[in-house]
Amino acid sequence: MEDFDLLYMMKTPFYMGSFDKVLTEGETIEINEEDQRNIQLKNLLIVRALTSRNDFPQLKTFMQNLFNDPVQKGEVANYSLLVQYIAQKLVGYLRINRPDLGEQVLKSMKSLDEDNCLTTLAQCWLNLNQSGQNFNTDSLINILNELGEKYGYTTKTYNLLAISLLLKNDLDRALKIFESALNDLKLDTPEGEQKHLYVGNNDLASLLVNYIKCNTMKTGLGLGNEYFKTDELNKRLFIYVQKINQTMLPEFFEERKKADKMFDEALKQLN
Repeated sequence: MEDFDLLYMMKTPFYMGSFDKVLTEGETIEINEEDQRNIQLKNLLIVRALTSRNDFPQLKTFMQNLFNDPVQKGEVANYSLLVQYIAQKLVGYLRINRPDLGEQVLKSMKSLDEDNCLTTLAQCWLNLNQSGQNFNTDSLINILNELGEKYGYTTKTYNLLAISLLLKNDLDRALKIFESALNDLKLDTPEGEQKHLYVGNNDLASLLVNYIKCNTMKTGLGLGNEYFKTDELNKRLFIYVQKINQTMLPEFFEERKKADKMFDEALKQLN
């Protein structure tokens, strides 16, 4: 008979999306100090629950306490789990616009496991958030291509690669990346739709929104908001986004409207 899973009462609500309950149950579960693996897993569940809840102030406090604990820092048996801990910390710093602190975190990740794909992705996240500072787009593109060749191109890899090309204003190549992503996903087929167009697939929703932006920049520059809404490719992508996240599209339209208004106001000031 297998041992009882001590973290069952945390894992179940986590998988069901009840992140508050994960944290509540975590306060009641006691784990022997010698059971480092379950302690690590418990901490990881807490980190993931706080991240999913977008509670970054509490996440920051939890991570600081965790890494100030010499036992947790010095006796971690599984480096892969520790890299995940640190990656969550890096994401938290980027969310509060502190890439300088993110750099320090990335150094910790590299010292533990430089070859981990999560470490490589963390480097990409950091580079994208430093796009206005010391930023080498070509270096980022090379990193992403290496990731794709090593592990296969995913929605996340395609999206990051296309964004990097957008930052270079290389719209033609960015569009080709987006097209390749959609061709691979086969969203126009019943199989592709069932596999990828499900509620909560926000990686894909992000890629689709960026594809719309890139397409509009390339073919609709100066044609206004009506083109943005009526272009045939955009309309098809809008349908996909709506199936994944019903709140994202209205927010996207509102963002576009504000951008147009800011542009018009800037023109008036110049005149």
